[in-house]
Amino acid sequence: ESSLTGEADRVRKGERTDPILFSGTHIMEGSGRMLVTAVGINSQAGTIYSLLNSVNGNTTTGKAPERRNVKWNEVRQNGNVVEPQEKLASTDAKRKPPKVKIRVKEMSVLQLKLTRLAIQIGYLGVAAAVATVVILVIKFCIFEFVHKQESWQTSHHLKQLIHFVIIGITVLVVAVPEGLPLAVTLSLAYSVKKMMKDNNLVRHLDACETMGNATAICCDKTGTLTTNRMTVVEAHIGEKVVFLSDLMNGSYCHAMDSFFLSKLELAIALNSSYSSQLLPPKTAGAIPIQVGNKTECALLGFLRMLRKDYAVIRQNHPESEFLKVFAFSSVRKSMTTILLADGGQSLLCLTKGAAEIIISRCSFMMDDRGNLTELTHEGRLAYVRNRIEPMAKKGLRTIAIAYKEDPISTAEKQSIDDESAWLQGLILLCVVGIEDPVRSEVPLAIRNCQRAGITVRMVTGDNMETAKSIAIKCGILNNRARDSPDAVMDGREFNRRIRHPLTGHVSQELLDAVSQHFFCHKILGITILKIQRKPETKKM
Repeated sequence: ESSLTGEADRVRKGERTDPILFSGTHIMEGSGRMLVTAVGINSQAGTIYSLLNSVNGNTTTGKAPERRNVKWNEVRQNGNVVEPQEKLASTDAKRKPPKVKIRVKEMSVLQLKLTRLAIQIGYLGVAAAVATVVILVIKFCIFEFVHKQESWQTSHHLKQLIHFVIIGITVLVVAVPEGLPLAVTLSLAYSVKKMMKDNNLVRHLDACETMGNATAICCDKTGTLTTNRMTVVEAHIGEKVVFLSDLMNGSYCHAMDSFFLSKLELAIALNSSYSSQLLPPKTAGAIPIQVGNKTECALLGFLRMLRKDYAVIRQNHPESEFLKVFAFSSVRKSMTTILLADGGQSLLCLTKGAAEIIISRCSFMMDDRGNLTELTHEGRLAYVRNRIEPMAKKGLRTIAIAYKEDPISTAEKQSIDDESAWLQGLILLCVVGIEDPVRSEVPLAIRNCQRAGITVRMVTGDNMETAKSIAIKCGILNNRARDSPDAVMDGREFNRRIRHPLTGHVSQELLDAVSQHFFCHKILGITILKIQRKPETKKM
């Protein structure tokens, strides 16, 4: 549901738990049948688009049509909805034509100020025009009737009085700044033209004015600050550490043992969803397009850096050959695939998952030469302390890849469904560090915002260490403020601060206090878990 929420985490769907599927989302694994209950403007994506294209939440034709609730007992096996004719007639009778609401465009801050200024100038213009007419009339009367001692002559004196009134009207017309709105419109249009040169399409002119008044920007991490393209940047194979530069030039893959490389390519290509693929780019010279799970696509890209084609391996081993697949879940934090190997003489168990969990179940470690080293309990703790934890501090997602191969006679003694038995005595192949790289243009853009007096904050659903690392790379957070308690706040702490300690309900006063605290102290980073599902964070 990353197209709606911005998060790449998989969401489990079922008949009893979260049965609603949204249009525009992708099915990562599994199969099933669904009933379409809403399309177009009635879907979740359609509701979002209609809200974006409307004013005050209403479209030009009023509110969006109400969704029709379909009861399961009204559905036949072929999917057709059956309703009595009298029910349809009563529904049509109750249905009223939608009321057309006139769209009233709200004035921006600058327009309100200019309107207020124009009214004040108008008042001054009226006062100046009245004063001018009165002064001219008094001066004329004194000069004509007192000084010259002339009598009233309608043809002559009335003409002069009308001339004075015209002068007053002229003063009033000149005082009205009719060119001011045009000057503002031209300046905003110039701003729009400059933004188009930066590939920013602005639909409304007042949006430039709104952005000009911004003092703080809260932006998402995944796909906004980063490329949303997971990439393997570091690999630990045995005692060696291989970096991205070594993988890109292809110098390291030739030094690997063929047996080790064969097991590694099987563990990556087969022990992943076949819907995860690297498609050819649309333009020549561009990077491949990642489809499916981003972490699995990163591992497939790692396999390509080793000059191996995962598609050929999958063709030789279709999914029908798999005996058992333990899909990845947030509980087990690993994925395991069991299949026949060596012409059916042995069972091959391929697994990958969180590095700490997989390493705790490994008894041996294989280096790039195919040599095995025993992993004791102290050795596993030292491996995690010296290799996994430093990668986590750099903001890398650590994935361990392991395997186990047992003869068919030995494997038949244990159940194929006993996952815990299969995940014992594993052989560790490698541990990779996966990173979502920061966009190249982001650090410069953040520095420009900070020079302009705009505070940039990051809002993400990732873990704390990863958020800090990305914030430092972007320039949002500096190394001195990394460990400051006021620099980063997670969703649990935010939720605690905005809820009343006695009732547990969200308090508007506490929410305002948290907002004022962050704005006054110029806090540079905010981490809020699952912000898309917390309505209390909207004001932030």
